[in-house]
Amino acid sequence: KIAQSGDGGSRPRLAVLVEMVITRSESFDAEDVGRCVGSLSKSREYRGARKLWEGLAHAAVREAPALSPDLLAITVGGFSFVPVIRANRGLWEALSTAVLVLCSQMRPMEVSICVSGFSRVPCVHQDRKLWDALAGVVCGLVPVLNSNDISSCVNGFSKVPGMLRRDTLWTALAGVAADFSLELTPCEVSMLVNGFSKVPALHDHR
Repeated sequence: KIAQSGDGGSRPRLAVLVEMVITRSESFDAEDVGRCVGSLSKSREYRGARKLWEGLAHAAVREAPALSPDLLAITVGGFSFVPVIRANRGLWEALSTAVLVLCSQMRPMEVSICVSGFSRVPCVHQDRKLWDALAGVVCGLVPVLNSNDISSCVNGFSKVPGMLRRDTLWTALAGVAADFSLELTPCEVSMLVNGFSKVPALHDHR
C-alpha cells in the first residue's frame, strides 16, 4: 500500500521494508514469497532493484513446489513485470514446473495471470510443455472465462510464436470473445484486436 500511495513521505518507510526483504528473504516461506513479489512488483521505483529481486527469485526457486495455485499465479505475474529478472532461467523453469503440476487446479483468473505473465518472458516461449498445458486448461475453462480472462489470454498467447497456429484454441477464444462483445471495456477491446490480428486462422473469421 505504501508502494502504491505515491506519498513522498512514505518512501523512507518503504525503503526500510525493502531492506528487510533483502536481508530476510532466505528465511521466507511460500506465502512470504508470493506476497512480497505480488506487492513489490507494483512499485515502479523498485523494479530495477536487482539485489531485491535476485533474493526473492532465489527464495521463489526454493519454495516453488510449496506454492498454492493463487500464490503461484501472483508470483508469476509479479516477477513478469520486473525486467531485471526476466532472463533468470532458473527462476522461470522452477515456476513453469510448478504450473505444470498445479494448472489443472487453477481458477480462470489464475490461469489468465499465468498466460499473461509467462508471455512477457522470452526465455519460456519455447517451453512447449508449459504452453500445451496452459492452452489445454484454457480450452477447458472457455465456458466460465470472463471478459478480462479472455482478453488476457488472447493477448498473452499471441505473444508466443509457437501458439499462433493452434486453431482449436483460437477458434474457442474467438467464439467466446464474440459472446462478450457488448460487455468489453475499451482496454479489453484493444487487447483482443491486437491479439487476434496476429493469428492467421482468424483473418477470415467473420
